[in-house]
Amino acid sequence: FAEDKLPPQRRPGELESVVASKPLQTPSAALPTNLRVSPACQADLEIAVSAFRLGEYESALDRVTQGLARCPGDATLQQFRGLVLFAKGEYAEASVSAHRVVSGGSTWTWATVYPIYSDAAIYTKHLRALESFTRKHPDDGPARFLQAYHYRLLGSADAAVRELEMVIRLEYNDVTAVNMLRSMGRSATSPTPISPATTGTY
Repeated sequence: FAEDKLPPQRRPGELESVVASKPLQTPSAALPTNLRVSPACQADLEIAVSAFRLGEYESALDRVTQGLARCPGDATLQQFRGLVLFAKGEYAEASVSAHRVVSGGSTWTWATVYPIYSDAAIYTKHLRALESFTRKHPDDGPARFLQAYHYRLLGSADAAVRELEMVIRLEYNDVTAVNMLRSMGRSATSPTPISPATTGTY
């Protein structure tokens, strides 16, 4: 992920982590078709996404949290909440949300995330901030798991695997990371634990 911004389409020899298979388009105002929740929470989701697109992340978080209170356990709301926390730079909490949705088996792809953003460059900025954080805090297991989640979301399997392998070393009892790695066709070998003094917790 060394490029300054995410490339619009796949080209041989480049990183796998591309954001789309065709040139990026301006997101439509409508929610992606798979962003559907129960009628009791649909308004919460729509208002939260609208606030998110305006960069009003605190308002988006408040509204999606209200939605989760009405529809506890809803995977779409949980995943969107994680995206808001990622945008806000609250990586520990965002990682908790990522763990929950990965455990439930319903993770998003870029095709879902892109329409939520008003500009792909904004997502790029958020991703670069996370990458900068993990470079400064290489022993932060939750942040690395979140980074693996986003790399997988972008379709960059190799980059996601590298992060998951480090997560398993740091958080060797993280069953979700192990299962996520296996779901990508990779074996989770017995890790060599890193000193508890440098190990993060979820």
